[in-house]
Amino acid sequence: MKINELTKFTLTIGQLKKLVKESAEATDSLKNISEFASKAMFFSVLVHFWHLNCGSNSQHEALKDLYESLDDNADKLLEAVIGQTGESVKIANPGFEFKGEFTEEAIGQIKAIKDEASKLEATVEGNPGIANVLADIVEDCDSAIYKLKRLK
Repeated sequence: MKINELTKFTLTIGQLKKLVKESAEATDSLKNISEFASKAMFFSVLVHFWHLNCGSNSQHEALKDLYESLDDNADKLLEAVIGQTGESVKIANPGFEFKGEFTEEAIGQIKAIKDEASKLEATVEGNPGIANVLADIVEDCDSAIYKLKRLK
């Protein structure tokens, strides 16, 4: 009888270790999402400048849609992370150069933000609210890329 109780206890410790590991991974994931959201917020400002300095109405409208959605979704992500962790937001280095002119390079930068959001989305399976916001960013970036490449 005591051996069975010990076995139950051992399984409980194993489960506890698994929970601790999952909790640490979730914390790391939320930190990465917070850093990404901060970066996306800065990026929305850059996209806003492209919007103001671009050469066509279709680019102007596509970039407007993108900077508005990026700013809104970055805000949602940061609020979710703060709500789940109780920690203040840290401002992350955006990691890109601020050029106010819209060029074809901009499409590559939009794709890079989209790819980063997509990778992060895969890390938050058990957090549907955050996963949905990341999916919205991916969708909005894809839409902007389509409009900027095809509608000139």
